[in-house]
Amino acid sequence: MVTVVETKHPVVLLAVVFILVGVIVGVKGGILPEVEKREADDVKQPWESTRLPETLRPISYDLKVRTDLTNSIFTGSVSVLVECLQDTNVILIHSKELVIGEGKTTLTRQGSGTKAPELAKDPWLYTDNQFAVIELNGELDKGAQYRLYMEFQGPLKNDLLGYYKMSYKTASGEEKYLTSTFFDPVDARKAFPCFDEPDLKATFTINLEHEPEYHALSNMPKRRPDEQLEVGWIRATFEETVVMPTYLVCYVISEFKAKFKNTTNGVKFGIWAREDFIDQVDYALDKGAAMLDYFDALFGDENKYPLPKMDMIALPEFMIGAMENWGLNTYKERELLYKEGETSEKQKYRICTLIAHELAHQWFGNLVTTKWWDSVWLNEGFASYVEYEGAEFAEPEWEVFDKFILYDLHPSMAMDAQVTSRPMVTDVLTPSENIMMFDKITYLKGACILRMMKYFLEEPNFRKGLQYYLKALQYGNAENSDVWVYMDKALQEDSVDLGEGLDVATIMATWTLQMGFPFITVERSYNGAHEVTARVEQKRFLSDPNSNMSTDYPDVGYKWYVPLTYTSASSADFDSPRSMWLQPQDEFVTLQIPGGSDDEWLLVNVEKRGYYRVNYDDRNWELLKVQLDTEHTVIPTASRASLIGDVFSLATAGEINHRTALDMTSYLKAERDYVPWYAADHALGMIKRNIRRRGVSANFKKYMRGQVSLLYEYIGWNNEGDHLNRMSRGLAVSMACRYGNVDCRHTAVNLYAELMENGDQTLISPDMLGTVFCTAIAAGGSDEWYFAFHLYQNPNTSTSVKQALLTAMACTSKSWILRQYLDSILNSSIIRMQDGPTVLKAVAGNPFGLPLAWDFFRANWDFIRAAYGDIVFVLDSLIGSLLSNFNTEFELQMVKQFIADHPDQGSGARPFAEAVAVIEANIRWINLYYKDVADWLKEAVKEPWEKSRLPDTILPISYDVKVRTDLTNFVFNGSVDVLIECLKRTYIILLHSGGLTIPDNTATLTQQDGGQAPRFKSPPWRYYYNDYLVMELDSLLEAGTKYWLHLDFTSFLIDGYIGYYLSSYVLKSGETRYMASTTFAPSGAREAFPCFDEPDMKATFTITMEHQPQYHALANMPKSRPDEEIEGGWRKATFEKSVVMSTYLVCYAVSDFKAKFMTTQNGVELGVWAQGDLINQTDYALQKGVEILDYFDDLFGMDVKYPIAKLDMIALPEMLYQAMENWGLITYAKTNLLYEEGVSSERRKERVCTFIAHELAHQWFGNLVTAKWWDYTWLNEGVARWLEYVGAAYAEPDWELWDKFVVSEVHKAMETDALPTSRPIVIKRARYGIGDAFPFLIYTKGSSLMRMANNFVGQDTFFRGLKSYLRALQYGNAENSDMWYHVNKATKEDGVDLGDGITDIATVMDSWTNQMGFPVVMITRTYSGQANKITASATQKRYLADQLADTTSPYPDLGYVWHIPLTLTGGANPNLANPELRWMRPEDQTTEVVLHGAGGDSNWFLVNVNQTGFYRVNYDETNWALLSAQLQADHTVIPISSRSALLYDAFSLARVGDLSQTKALDLTSYLDVEKDYVPWVAFKGVVEYVSDNLALEDANEKFTEYVRSKVSPMYEYVGWEDGGDDDDHHKRLARVQIIDMACKYGNEHCVSRAARMYADWMTTDKTTTTIASNLQETVFCTAIAAGGQKEWDAAYSAYNDPNIDSSLRDILVVAMGCSQNREILETYLRTVLNFTLMQSRDGQYVISAIAGNPVGRTMAWKLVATEWNFFKTMYGLEVVNMVTSDLNTEAQLEKVKKFQADHSEEGRDVYDAFAKAITVIRANVRWMDGNYNDVANWLKKVVY
Repeated sequence: MVTVVETKHPVVLLAVVFILVGVIVGVKGGILPEVEKREADDVKQPWESTRLPETLRPISYDLKVRTDLTNSIFTGSVSVLVECLQDTNVILIHSKELVIGEGKTTLTRQGSGTKAPELAKDPWLYTDNQFAVIELNGELDKGAQYRLYMEFQGPLKNDLLGYYKMSYKTASGEEKYLTSTFFDPVDARKAFPCFDEPDLKATFTINLEHEPEYHALSNMPKRRPDEQLEVGWIRATFEETVVMPTYLVCYVISEFKAKFKNTTNGVKFGIWAREDFIDQVDYALDKGAAMLDYFDALFGDENKYPLPKMDMIALPEFMIGAMENWGLNTYKERELLYKEGETSEKQKYRICTLIAHELAHQWFGNLVTTKWWDSVWLNEGFASYVEYEGAEFAEPEWEVFDKFILYDLHPSMAMDAQVTSRPMVTDVLTPSENIMMFDKITYLKGACILRMMKYFLEEPNFRKGLQYYLKALQYGNAENSDVWVYMDKALQEDSVDLGEGLDVATIMATWTLQMGFPFITVERSYNGAHEVTARVEQKRFLSDPNSNMSTDYPDVGYKWYVPLTYTSASSADFDSPRSMWLQPQDEFVTLQIPGGSDDEWLLVNVEKRGYYRVNYDDRNWELLKVQLDTEHTVIPTASRASLIGDVFSLATAGEINHRTALDMTSYLKAERDYVPWYAADHALGMIKRNIRRRGVSANFKKYMRGQVSLLYEYIGWNNEGDHLNRMSRGLAVSMACRYGNVDCRHTAVNLYAELMENGDQTLISPDMLGTVFCTAIAAGGSDEWYFAFHLYQNPNTSTSVKQALLTAMACTSKSWILRQYLDSILNSSIIRMQDGPTVLKAVAGNPFGLPLAWDFFRANWDFIRAAYGDIVFVLDSLIGSLLSNFNTEFELQMVKQFIADHPDQGSGARPFAEAVAVIEANIRWINLYYKDVADWLKEAVKEPWEKSRLPDTILPISYDVKVRTDLTNFVFNGSVDVLIECLKRTYIILLHSGGLTIPDNTATLTQQDGGQAPRFKSPPWRYYYNDYLVMELDSLLEAGTKYWLHLDFTSFLIDGYIGYYLSSYVLKSGETRYMASTTFAPSGAREAFPCFDEPDMKATFTITMEHQPQYHALANMPKSRPDEEIEGGWRKATFEKSVVMSTYLVCYAVSDFKAKFMTTQNGVELGVWAQGDLINQTDYALQKGVEILDYFDDLFGMDVKYPIAKLDMIALPEMLYQAMENWGLITYAKTNLLYEEGVSSERRKERVCTFIAHELAHQWFGNLVTAKWWDYTWLNEGVARWLEYVGAAYAEPDWELWDKFVVSEVHKAMETDALPTSRPIVIKRARYGIGDAFPFLIYTKGSSLMRMANNFVGQDTFFRGLKSYLRALQYGNAENSDMWYHVNKATKEDGVDLGDGITDIATVMDSWTNQMGFPVVMITRTYSGQANKITASATQKRYLADQLADTTSPYPDLGYVWHIPLTLTGGANPNLANPELRWMRPEDQTTEVVLHGAGGDSNWFLVNVNQTGFYRVNYDETNWALLSAQLQADHTVIPISSRSALLYDAFSLARVGDLSQTKALDLTSYLDVEKDYVPWVAFKGVVEYVSDNLALEDANEKFTEYVRSKVSPMYEYVGWEDGGDDDDHHKRLARVQIIDMACKYGNEHCVSRAARMYADWMTTDKTTTTIASNLQETVFCTAIAAGGQKEWDAAYSAYNDPNIDSSLRDILVVAMGCSQNREILETYLRTVLNFTLMQSRDGQYVISAIAGNPVGRTMAWKLVATEWNFFKTMYGLEVVNMVTSDLNTEAQLEKVKKFQADHSEEGRDVYDAFAKAITVIRANVRWMDGNYNDVANWLKKVVY
């Protein structure tokens, strides 16, 4: 039997049988008594059991039926020969809606023996279980046979169940009638009393009496010619059947005609149909006969089809697709009849596979029948699989097994992925439960696991097992286990080993005895080895993993025996792929393919042979996508369809993001095969359903229109080609019209108009019929609709056309027509009752019709329930189809209210519950995924030039760049020749071009090998929004071909600091000089020459520079020859071809600078360039540059040594960034490169050293290996920031830079990362532009994480991993995972045990890089009195600077839990060099820590020694007190970095309320004895927050006094005077910090000294100073703050002096903001608006200084708010933080919030900047509210 769920696609879904489950209550005709109501007995009565008792077995039936079509009634008798199996005094036999003749029931014993007992009374009905109960006066004897005779009658109704009546009209309009049966599974009892269970098989001898104009058919041939009876009636007597169950009995009374042919094996094969359609039976006849022969051969000689005839009949009314009655298959007309030119190719496919299905049932279901309905898959699953074997034989060119994935596997998985699924074998008892077994699990999953089994057993073994199964059990019944027995038998006979000791029964139990299926996670190891390896795990797949998984069904742990099949690009084998088992007990298995590489794809579950989905790591998904995009046919059709099905299902389940899924559809433009297109159309179902009533639907349609249009144009409308071509055409035209292809819609409308005009239906191909009708009706009005309506009503309209019209009439957008169409459902003379649900579902599928359909459904619920409520699955399908379109909370509540208002829903109860779950799932999908999908679609529908990223169609190979620089007229011009390779066929070349002019007619394109290249359709044009130069071609660039692209360009040299820009500087003599240089990172190369300006589009560059004779040129590479003199005295410099690099690293400069040079040990000439009068300041940079470059060469290894013969560093007078790592020519802001002993500060010296180390580190990390895209920028900047400490510490070993790292990097990173507006350092895309990829956080946090990983891995091993990374990826690009892969590889090679079972560094580090924030670890000690043992528990939580802030974020997270490396030591025996390492895991709520030998309760416990981990630590109060006591007793016991961390953690925890602020202040009490620089830096950082908040409050005086008391001893220690050689670097830095603090907090000596020194400076040449360089900042700020207008004017005058030292100018800019005079500050603040008064680059320092001054706090904010556009443009969004971070009142907070709201239209980046500011201000306000009084009281106690 086949059932079909009606959809818009005529595919065999093999779903549900629509049959009646209602029972008749009461008395029929007054003949039978009502069931007696009895008191409950201790012993249950037999008829109260749902199943028949095991007391009788039927042997044979003699059935006589008289059919009166005139009066719509049937009568008859049945004589059943039964054998008694157990003594009994009751006979139960099924009867439903029959009238049993009173006094007509008899029982006789067969053979000799005691007479049969008498009936105690007439049979009576027990309707609950549909039994006729025959109670006897005595008992039947076990072993005896009896004949039971009963007479009955029943109505012939048009209910399509049991024995029913139907009608049809002939071509002449005459109405005719016929009857037929439909018994499966429990309705034979509705036609005659019988033992209606599948294992009670018997033979049947059938006699049919009917009126003379009809003839009769039944399962068997007629025994003799028909007999004439009284009044002209006819009797037909049929041969006795083979042994079979009741549900296979069939008889038909009709006037139909037939055609016959004999099979090779002599079976008479006939197809019956009404006379008007007899010409449409030929296809079924030919294919049916051929397939019957094929199955005879397939299943073996001992299992041949046993009947002498096989009839198939096409019924005008039949509720399901077909029914397999033995010898007489019944079909819905359109499922059997085929007419060339009228029947679509899809329907032809359906007819063929349906015939194959029903013929397969003659063996599976008929010959061997399921013992009970719990294993009905043995009937339907087998037939659903074998139908493909039959159809493949009948139509070998159709490739039907590719379609198996579409029609069986994907729909089965969709149902089986729900928590409401069930096991294939499920206990059932009642008729309604039996009927519920006929679902997709039975049909489709059954077929899927058989197909899977065929593959892992191999076809010959599988076939032999089937033959054994059929032979052993023929004419009998089977249970689930029987199949496996005979499969194992076949394997054993041929000594086939499944491997690993497995047998079929064990394997298949996991697939049949539990619901669901697994998805396989494939995580590749990209290790650079010559093999493909992957870790493979399994997990149950659920479409909604968060749903309630509780169920009454059993399971076996939701683990399966999974037959893995796999192949890869380099060894692709789709016919005999590699295979292995993944077993339930396996945590994982490792898959290996020798000879592969990291850059090739891996495909698992080849051609979807296994019943499981597959998820891959992101990189493998991308590799598969690339293959599809480049040459999709390399992956076979079925596997392409499977990839699409898997990726969208995984996305819906949240296992993969929707962007990945949607990206996989990009290749569809090139797809020409039906199967992947059908898979894509259906895979997009969830998206289509949930966006169709939303604005983004237009983008979806546009995207799909673009994807399908090429297929549409390729395949056209002509009705030609083979089956696959026609199937593709039907789908392509349907999708093209559906998604708005103009030509498609125009053609459809015109064809319909012609049909309306002349009525010629042959104008329209049957494959496009539904599309034409729907498109034209949707586009038209009432005329078009009524034409369709009248055509549908015409009896001469073919069934194919009628079926197409039925759904097409619902396509109109006219609401009044849709209402009228819905109302016609209520009139069966207009819409047949069986078609009503189709109409309602079709209207609901129209967005215009959905609310109308819902209104109709609600208003007519009583009618709908009465008409369809007792036909199982009709109501189910109707409710599901209607309500699945709802996806809003309002609609959900509407449905829930309807359910509440109609509590008696009958068979609709479960469908309503399921529908509610579907609506909730839709709402969940919209909440979770709609925005991602909408954003993706918004990007996808853009033209290539509208997209922010370059397409992956072209790759540059090399550039020849020629630039002519005119520093007189401030212009440049040039040309570029780019050698490009086409990766994918394309009509368009896009490359970046910023503010360049491309002269007309200068662009050329030539093929490298001299072949014909496409021509430009028009001159190149600019798409300004994305900086693209667009070149549209008249034909395609061919993949794999190389072309030369030539472009000329011109532009202006302007002082924009990006691209190729103009700079000026003033010599000490006052002369102004000019130069030109480049800054290209991240996207400035396009401003200098047209290029492919993305970091992964690496190429070589050959640069030629022309310039005026007074200048010289520099570029990345050495010059290839001496400069040439050219026309006009100009000079030409030609440089060597560069190494392969990104455009942003290209650099050239034209200047008159001077240089000094040194040569490194490895032969690199290193030069430092500066303006001539500053050349004496280059020595330090030159010396340290050489040292560090040599060091890095040695550190990273000679196989990846610095690859260029020279390295220049140039000190630019003006630069946007602090420095830029251009390969071979590093540019610096001059203050970061130039240092003069005795003039420049110690801080500047350190800055120069670390900047040089940073930029040199970039030559490897960023240049040699470059981040693939800016979302991985931390791989460039974070790594270089960490390595700058490595390099600088080597160059200046006495500086103890690693102690400073904690305060300079870790603490700075934490300040930002503690905000809820932070971001992960790895984000999948730069959200709002490339600039978003360069936040300060990636430097500080990135470097902190590198330090942490280096610490827990071990330095030697960690650097071994870095070297491996560099070697493997040199001259290439990297992603986040690449770094950890190579470090992990090094740990394995070195045998490093990370401890606590940690084996995968990527897993650890992903928790730090892929989510924002960091944890605070709470340490709670157990003070148990135990000696020499410290015990504690550790918990983690996310640290937030504002714990009440909204933490909603656009970024993903991992639950805000981390893998935390805890480093531990104790006070009794502190191990500070190698502290103990323990791990906290994300999944652990608490980690217990025991530290032996570290002391007891009285000793302190320290976690995160030297703050090597990126986390804070909080302790219980006792441990804080112990740490504080240690600091006071001897602070040096605790290392410098840890002292700094303790101060920083304590104040930070106090800041958010996790620790008392007074506890944190207690910790500072030891500071009067602290002599090290770094803890003072930490204290200065944290105390300033308290100071800033108290600055304008009463408590500020005592707080200032307290800090002054702590800093004064240190002030006296460091003094003012430089001690020369006796002063080390740290003391010099400390002097600056301490004097600064002493002066700030009012130390009188300090302030007085500073004022005197400033006064002396005022009287001398102010362009320089004798004040020690280290102290200048403090002196100038303090003196200006203490002074007045005179002091300030002196500073401003010096600032504007062109002869002033640059470092002194920088100091004055900030110091002038220290004034305490409001008027002075107001005036100074406004200078930033006028570049004649203040250099533009200095404005940000002015703003910052004044905003940080309590006096100027509010005025800075007011000016920025007033002149917002100016400040935003000039200084970016960092200015927001500058002017708001110190605000701390509720009124100030409200003003900033209002400003944010008023500027909400300026974009998300502006909104986020103010959101961060609001978070900070709110935290300040909260601190004041929560701490001010406590701190004030504390100060009163400690300050006297």
